[in-house]
Amino acid sequence: MAILSDDEIRLRLAFETEGGGMLSKLAADVDSLAANAGEAAPKFNALSSEIRSIGQQKIQIDGLQAAMGVSVILCSRRS
Repeated sequence: MAILSDDEIRLRLAFETEGGGMLSKLAADVDSLAANAGEAAPKFNALSSEIRSIGQQKIQIDGLQAAMGVSVILCSRRS
């Protein structure tokens, strides 16, 4: 592990959510942290943007999975 100066802080987040709504809430919570983060605020804002991006990707993946499920059902009905 690298030695950090007195001005550096390491933050590791791990999260698991169900649905895009929870990712939106997590992003909003990170935005709240940014409000009082001083010089670190841009990093928190970047993190919340990434979380929102992941939420959008999840919505797209869910849509694809739903479409694939419908497609499988239609194919099996035709057989």
